Amino acid sequence: MTRVHARELAVRLMFSMQSSGLSLAETEDLFFSEEHIASLAEEDPLFSEYPDERTLAYIHRLTSLAEEHLPEIDAKIALYGLNAGAAAIMNATGDYLPSAVKCAVEDGGFSGIKEIVTYGIRKYAKIDGRMFIPSVDLYVRNILHFSMNDVDTVRQLKQSTTPTLFMHGAQDDVVPTSMVFDCYYACAA
Repeated sequence: MTRVHARELAVRLMFSMQSSGLSLAETEDLFFSEEHIASLAEEDPLFSEYPDERTLAYIHRLTSLAEEHLPEIDAKIALYGLNAGAAAIMNATGDYLPSAVKCAVEDGGFSGIKEIVTYGIRKYAKIDGRMFIPSVDLYVRNILHFSMNDVDTVRQLKQSTTPTLFMHGAQDDVVPTSMVFDCYYACAA
């Protein structure tokens, strides 16, 4: 397991600790139980291997430092995403976010996976992309283990309570500018 994966696990552990209200030791015991890691491995390749002792020690050191300094840190976090990252940020704002997240900025994000795939096929292949969506979704389900129907940026934005700045270049030739308006008007914040 790489240090990048270990840091990702440390961040997830800290979010679990904040949302559960448990101590770091209690959260670590639950989070790193073999049953929990095995159940997560079915859905997330990050958990495909159980962390070794050295990795667990590194994660513990990171989370202990974060827990130690958390009370003195009055964090104010702004989320920023560009293109696909912008779509990820918009999706995140519809879920639970820690109170330290104060705002989000999306730059050039798309309003939905199906919409951007349809647009790309229509633009580059010059045919109606909607007829390919079921085949693409089948491929995505088999390879990536989720359905494009399960991911809906507009639905997430309707649940958002995070103030969000929407930006989009007028001459973007990958993501149509009209998608920023779909996102903007859907945002409940």
